[in-house]
Amino acid sequence: MSGLLSYNRLVLLVENKVIDAPLSHINPASIELTLGHRFYVESEKPWIITRDTMAIDLFTDLANKKNIAMDLVELNHGEMLVLKPGQVALAETCETFNLPNNIVSEFVLKSSQARNFLGHQLAGYGDPGWHNSKLTMEFKNDSNHGYLVLTPGMKAGQAKFTEVEEVPADKSYAVVGNYNNQTTVQASKGLR
Repeated sequence: MSGLLSYNRLVLLVENKVIDAPLSHINPASIELTLGHRFYVESEKPWIITRDTMAIDLFTDLANKKNIAMDLVELNHGEMLVLKPGQVALAETCETFNLPNNIVSEFVLKSSQARNFLGHQLAGYGDPGWHNSKLTMEFKNDSNHGYLVLTPGMKAGQAKFTEVEEVPADKSYAVVGNYNNQTTVQASKGLR
């Protein structure tokens, strides 16, 4: 059997620790994900240049594994992160994933969050074998004037799980993956 998993199979995923979500977060065909307390927020540092600064020094060269400057923010109990219009942040899930070699996961926003213009960059895919890792979500405040508050523990989205043909062990993300054992929010490791 293959295809999108629904409630009874999702219960088994939780019981078998494929994802460490509470049973109360299981929907008919997804599991709700909540925000952790660590975020990377894009730095707002001014450009300081000299006459010797080359144009390439001012850009983020993705092909050479450069990242946009970001600051790690760890929220304490009771603290919240405010995203200004247009601001971006990387966020971690509270939940940890341990996908077997025949299950993929995909993150989608909760419609209530999207209707308030919390955007996501659609990079929340988990390959078979992705394990011992929290999902890093790429959020953006897509509103023009609204300030969005991100609170640790809030429901931010949901994971859909699909059963696929079993991947050979040597081709599993457990072997070839770049983001296994990520127990916190993770910035880009660059293109491989």
